[in-house]
Amino acid sequence: MSPRPSLGHYHIVSKLGEGGMGAVYRATDTKLNRDVAVKVLPDAFAADPGRLARFTREAQVLASLNHPNIAAIYGVEEGALILELVEGPTIEERIAQGPMPVDEALALASQIAEALEYAHEKSIVHRDLKPANVKVTPEGRVKVLDFGLAKAMAEETVSTDPTASPTLTMRSTQAGVILGTAGYMAPEQARGKAVDKRADIWSFGVVLYELLAGRHLYAGETVSDTLAALLTKEPDLTAVPVKVRRLIIRCLEKDPRKRLRDIGDYADLLDETSAAFQRKRPSILPWLAATTMAVTAALALAAWIWLRPTPLPPVTRFQIFAPPGSTLPLGTPAPSPDGRILAYTVRGQDRVTRIYVRALDSTESRVLPDTEGAIHPFWSPDGRALAFSAGTLKRVDLAGGAARSLADIGPQWQGAWGQTGIILLKNGAAGGGAAQVPGDGGTATPTVKLDAARGENGIEFPFFLADGKRFLTLVSHADGSQNIELATLGSTVRKVVLPGVMSAPILAPAPDGRNYLLYFRDASLMAQELDGRTGTVRGSPFVLVDGIGLVGNPPIRPAVGVSPGGVLAYQVASAASDYRLSWFDRSGKLLSELPPAAGGYSPKLSPDGRLAAVSRPAGRGADLWLVDLSRGSSTRFTFGNGGRHYGRPVWSPDGKRLAYTYAGGGIYAKDASGSGAEQELLKTGAVSVPLSWSPDGRQILFWMGSKLFLLHLGGQAPLPVDVATGAAAAQISPDGKYFAFASQDTGRAEVYVAPMPPGAGKWQISINGGALPKWRGDGKELFFLSPDLKIMAVDIQLGQGVTEGVPHALFQIGTPDGFGSVYDASSDGQRFLVASGSFAGADAPITVVLNWWAGLKGK
Repeated sequence: MSPRPSLGHYHIVSKLGEGGMGAVYRATDTKLNRDVAVKVLPDAFAADPGRLARFTREAQVLASLNHPNIAAIYGVEEGALILELVEGPTIEERIAQGPMPVDEALALASQIAEALEYAHEKSIVHRDLKPANVKVTPEGRVKVLDFGLAKAMAEETVSTDPTASPTLTMRSTQAGVILGTAGYMAPEQARGKAVDKRADIWSFGVVLYELLAGRHLYAGETVSDTLAALLTKEPDLTAVPVKVRRLIIRCLEKDPRKRLRDIGDYADLLDETSAAFQRKRPSILPWLAATTMAVTAALALAAWIWLRPTPLPPVTRFQIFAPPGSTLPLGTPAPSPDGRILAYTVRGQDRVTRIYVRALDSTESRVLPDTEGAIHPFWSPDGRALAFSAGTLKRVDLAGGAARSLADIGPQWQGAWGQTGIILLKNGAAGGGAAQVPGDGGTATPTVKLDAARGENGIEFPFFLADGKRFLTLVSHADGSQNIELATLGSTVRKVVLPGVMSAPILAPAPDGRNYLLYFRDASLMAQELDGRTGTVRGSPFVLVDGIGLVGNPPIRPAVGVSPGGVLAYQVASAASDYRLSWFDRSGKLLSELPPAAGGYSPKLSPDGRLAAVSRPAGRGADLWLVDLSRGSSTRFTFGNGGRHYGRPVWSPDGKRLAYTYAGGGIYAKDASGSGAEQELLKTGAVSVPLSWSPDGRQILFWMGSKLFLLHLGGQAPLPVDVATGAAAAQISPDGKYFAFASQDTGRAEVYVAPMPPGAGKWQISINGGALPKWRGDGKELFFLSPDLKIMAVDIQLGQGVTEGVPHALFQIGTPDGFGSVYDASSDGQRFLVASGSFAGADAPITVVLNWWAGLKGK
């Protein structure tokens, strides 16, 4: 939110900075002719009158603080906080210059203590004391900023129920019940418990240490590491002078009952020779005795800490929900490499997805500009940029600036950004394999070729190991088998890591040095330890997450992301009622919407247009249902009992049978009436997806391993369709003489038409990318989906060859997963049945697990 040039009688001059509690501006008070600071509150306050009113009441209490070491609050004006403008650096900037002389550090600390003592006497707790919230004026006076604002800006009070910790709930502007910054929180604050002035005393001890040591006391590679150290480790005070160690030890007692009770007693724990403090002490002898005892206790404590086993950090879980009015589609939530930030996609009220980022120690999330239509973001190794798919591969830098295209490769999202700076992708061009793109943009060049001698016909879903040269990938073979294998850039040498797995691989490095291979089986996220040096798994696999969501076409990529910093983020499968079917005309006007009970995805209209076959999630699998479009009712067609995944139905030309896939491998058929036994048409060890049944009923065009095949129902072996590279969707023309398909011969998906039976020659129909071709019932028009998610139409004349017109847009389909089966066209081409939620699903909250690896002890 940017302020107007003026707020009441405050004229905005310039921006000073921005943080989790809002942006801060320099302004002029035109009534009193003085400079002030204006903190513009986050948008969440403007949208919540009750919360703004409560904040105003809190601010009025805080405005009563009148102390020379506390930056004053002047008032609240139109959703902004008016503050004393404090010139000068923060002590965070001073700490960055190195250790501070003890007397200089104690002089600053004494002023901080005076400010805390004054506020505590008024029953006001700071809750977010840290070096960045303490400034030093040019005259040398300390000013403590943001006093009490952490509590004032909280959405709710801290729970005192110990059973509520450490499980947290994160909504649009609230990070559970934790108020404060990770490295300076008292243990009880980090656990979400009630806090009092002793939490400020803990923070005071941390700040004093950092002034003297010139470095952070609690600063792990990730937020979870920092919290773990804070909760489990005793501080190493060898970097600070002996004269202050007893004070810091008493401030940093993890049990608040043992902690220094009043900040006003700080001087009683210091050597009396410290000139910065002028408090009177009753006697030197008791102090010397206490010092001796404290040093002895400290030595004993240090020995105990050194010898005892290092405890594992606590496993902490919380959920992230979509901002109000938005939803979280199933996707690939992506923790940054250091585990500090989570990137994910949100579908707004305009049904367009955008990338949001949230610092895991912050109460705020923000949308990245110029990321409309984005799906599946993944991080650069340094955590400064994200790559994502939005019709083509793009990059956006967190520091700002517009997103830019990296390469013209079509709707590619199976990317991995390696430590050497290259992005590795599935190669959709002729020859297959893998291609690489520079992280700063450029031409996609082949880097890993398929090994024909091994029967390879697809390399997908790469995931780099730490060396940036080797990567895990899903390799498909001509015999239908799929394995997770270990590959190397520039080489055809592969090592089978896990055979017979129909899942994208995910490498999950843990902070303790172990690596885990994550994959799905029966829609559960499985984990198995991986030796990164030899590329072999060891031990037995175990379920890490039950009911994991799946993305892709077909869905073989778990909806999960993991960082080396120990953060795991995932989404589970959405409910079936979230998938709504709607009828639209050619202009995009909504004609009707079927009731939720008739919902589903991958809709396929029957030849007579009375029924639609759809898929719905069922437990850890999915089943097929038949929807009566006139009545709005549905009937279950397959019965997987929650464990089998049925999908992608195709009607026989007479409408009497349905063919479909079973994710365990194979194509099956059954009478549309639901009676009779299921017939096995094709048994494979790989995902095989039927796409189109020929008009004469003798053949089925199907997809397997990034290629098209023709299945002859007379019993012959499937025939490869070599004209299509990297194809995933196709349909035979109504006269049976041609078929339309989407292929990546040019490096991005385009729609083509080729003759039947498949042979030489094809005609490109789309111009700027396309997928999901659908014929009109008379074969004179072809529909397809553009990369920017519009339904396109093009006139077609079929004869001895193909004559095509110019593609033109009909309407925006508005789904984030445009390359799944999300629509079908009526026979006359005047209406379109759209799965409103798409396969990506509706709202699927993100579960974040900090220190997930610590829960694997003994597995």
